[in-house]
Amino acid sequence: KDKLWWYASLRQQNIQSLLPNFPVKPFETGLKNVSAKGTYALNANNKLIAYGMWGQKFQPNRLDTYLIAATSAIHNSADSTLLQQYWGHTYKGEWDSIINDRMFFEARGGQFGYDWPYKRNSNAPAFEDLSTNVVSGGNQDGWWTNRRRNQAFATLSIFKDGWAGSHNFKIGGEMFNESTEYKRGDGGVGNVPGDVLQVLRNGLPSEVLLFQSPVDSLDGLRTYGAYITDTWRATNKLTLSLGARFDRYRSFVPAQVGPPTSPFNPNPQVSFAANDNLLT
Repeated sequence: KDKLWWYASLRQQNIQSLLPNFPVKPFETGLKNVSAKGTYALNANNKLIAYGMWGQKFQPNRLDTYLIAATSAIHNSADSTLLQQYWGHTYKGEWDSIINDRMFFEARGGQFGYDWPYKRNSNAPAFEDLSTNVVSGGNQDGWWTNRRRNQAFATLSIFKDGWAGSHNFKIGGEMFNESTEYKRGDGGVGNVPGDVLQVLRNGLPSEVLLFQSPVDSLDGLRTYGAYITDTWRATNKLTLSLGARFDRYRSFVPAQVGPPTSPFNPNPQVSFAANDNLLT
């Protein structure tokens, strides 16, 4: 009692709807969520807080294609749809401290991230008709996005009276490091079946798209920031909000390997060296 507070939640939701551009069966979306939070009082002036959340989105028959959007593409078979499984999470740890009756300190750190893969439901040759919006055959595959953002923040609040009014100073800073990885056609299965997308117009051949799979790209961003503010209440009718802030952004790319130089010849592939400072 008076030392520990906690909360937890488990949720699951399933939605099915009939769509005119997918007459095969009900379109399904499944959602799951797990979250928890705990607060522990070390003493009267110091608290530790932990929070975490994990969520999943599941769609066994996602309808978007490479060239035609999900609301327009007409699927007369489940084979031309995508299997989507999405996992997202966020968590943090926090320390709140009352130093004295005029000073308050807080610090927190954590991570946000997600894994977002797609997988096709068939390996049959892919066709998309840009006139009728009818699609058939295998969809995209190996489309995977991984994202992580690690972030930390701290601030000190100071209250002061008698300096031509009352002041609320805040001094703090934050930093985060974010990385994103994009994969297309991973695992040797190609962007679309055979790395060939056959484009039709009113059922007639129009063009062919050839892909160079796999494609795997990495990028990142680092940010540092610091600030000081003063909420100065000069009189009962006048309050000034003053402050200064500095932010520094640096984008970077790790070492990585490019796609094959030809869709019919997997070698040679081009290697790219790491660049820790694309833009600052």
